[in-house]
Amino acid sequence: PIDFDARMRRARALVVGAERLEERTLAGSPVFELATRARQAGVPAYAVTANNALAPFDARILDLQLIIEASSTRALANAGRKLATLA
Repeated sequence: PIDFDARMRRARALVVGAERLEERTLAGSPVFELATRARQAGVPAYAVTANNALAPFDARILDLQLIIEASSTRALANAGRKLATLA
């Protein structure tokens, strides 16, 4: 059994991925739940998405430190390199 919360608290950061981030589909989504848990545990959270349609206020509510748009293999690799320098 995986104890997600304990593992997350031991991590330096949490990175969530979603094809599209938008306010209308956020409530109840895994991204929302994971970002909320990270915020409550004091763990920085980052997001990688092909399309970011979140308003700045919505991103702030989730307490996402950074949202990186990456819709190709090359962009995903670049996103990984950028995140590696932050966490």
